Amino acid sequence: MLIEAGPLVVAEDACGESPRWDPSAAHLLWVDVGGRRLHRFDPATLALTTRVLDVPVSAVALGDGADVVVGGERGLWVVGHAGTQPLPL
Repeated sequence: MLIEAGPLVVAEDACGESPRWDPSAAHLLWVDVGGRRLHRFDPATLALTTRVLDVPVSAVALGDGADVVVGGERGLWVVGHAGTQPLPL
């Protein structure tokens, strides 16, 4: 049996890291280390949402409600989904 595989989404990351599945939203989250970006991919609609952050990040974790926590060499930040920039923890 031959199985063909290909990318679901092309984010053109410098270095995509820290993939996290959000079971409540059914989305995949990850960060682009070099691009200072947080990605959210919805496999049901194939929609990719990208937020450019003003801090370098290398990890993402689920927070309370719709918030996520991103981390990097300068610390941890809470990122909401209302378009605001990260708030330090």
